[in-house]
Amino acid sequence: MNIDLLDKIKQVETPPFLFNKIELKIERLNYSAPKQFNWALGAALVFIIVTNIYLIKKQTSSNVEIENYAQTMHLISNTDLYK
Repeated sequence: MNIDLLDKIKQVETPPFLFNKIELKIERLNYSAPKQFNWALGAALVFIIVTNIYLIKKQTSSNVEIENYAQTMHLISNTDLYK
């Protein structure tokens, strides 16, 4: 059938220096982000990290306040059902 036709296919020869031309085009396309963008991204990441740390600390302190308030009213502050 048509499988015998595959035996007749010859390997194509590549032109010399083709790999070098491809590498040169890749090197020309090597872009980097502007410095202002890098600084803005860094500042945004620092802001997000600081905000997360603040919110986590605030959450733990509010939990302590809730537990203290519940104890003063003789309520159960623990809401775990299963232990």
